[in-house]
Amino acid sequence: MTRRPLFTVRCLIVLAWMILTPSVIFAASLPRLELLKPIKSGKAPYGLQVSPDGRRLFVANFASDEIGMLDLSDPKANMELIYGGPEPIDLALSLAGDGDKLFVVNFRGGQVTVVSTKDVRASDSIKVGGQPVAIGIAPGGNRAFVANWGRSRIGHVDIIDTQSHEVLKSVDVGIRPVAVVINRDGDVVYVANGGSNSITRLELQNYRTTEYPCIENPDGLALSANGQWLYVAGANGSQLALMDARTLKEVRRVAVGARPFGIAVHPRGWVVTADRGDGTISVLDEDLSGVVKIKVGKSPNDITFSRDGTLAYVSLEKENKIAVVRLIP
Repeated sequence: MTRRPLFTVRCLIVLAWMILTPSVIFAASLPRLELLKPIKSGKAPYGLQVSPDGRRLFVANFASDEIGMLDLSDPKANMELIYGGPEPIDLALSLAGDGDKLFVVNFRGGQVTVVSTKDVRASDSIKVGGQPVAIGIAPGGNRAFVANWGRSRIGHVDIIDTQSHEVLKSVDVGIRPVAVVINRDGDVVYVANGGSNSITRLELQNYRTTEYPCIENPDGLALSANGQWLYVAGANGSQLALMDARTLKEVRRVAVGARPFGIAVHPRGWVVTADRGDGTISVLDEDLSGVVKIKVGKSPNDITFSRDGTLAYVSLEKENKIAVVRLIP
């Protein structure tokens, strides 16, 4: 009888502690991280993508002008390297129309190189001018959106028909656009402007643009799986901001690793940042309430996942490798 009140008090103390420290609660839902053997790539790997069937990994190798293709179904396979245009920095896969095409952004060439993944060769190039740095593909694969620094103070987004390879329109955005994402309905494009510390919302129905202030020096951009949240990596402050995707008002920001760059959203809703400054990746809950980190190597740039979500692939610019991290729920 004398122990019951003491037990109740202890329970109340523990309950109060859990309520007042929500990061501890949500951290329990985050995965354990295990670093595996890295994959050799070309020089200075940047953009990454895994094919929808999960069998191939594509890598943009900036310093060697190559695209890497790796058969993930064969553990003994080596990465096949083909010409990807001058200084390939990002890539995106379109499955629309006549098959698999990689659209590769060439920073130095002011162009987008089209690579046939069936023939494993560059099949076309699309001139966009300026200094293109990032690309996204609309749901359905019929249009590509290229973030372009341009040659003047204001950057723009080039809209490309992925079948005809025609540049349909070029829309002015902010200063030094560095990242682009498209919502799941395919009618809104979000652009991170690193030079003007802003997010541009582009409505595709009428090409109307609205610019909103955001975290300082935005470098990475991603949407939550349900489209409700926009994640923005702020390189200067080593922080990740959570914004309402409809109003573009900031909800909260949290600390991650130093100089976060790329962002990817895991199928389970986890948000993963590539932290260039300290060689880590940070894995957070959907609402950024908890975080776990792991060292992966020098200058991580981009992140993508295996089809089943058990592995994360991270490009390491200064090591010419792709880090592989196992995510254990």
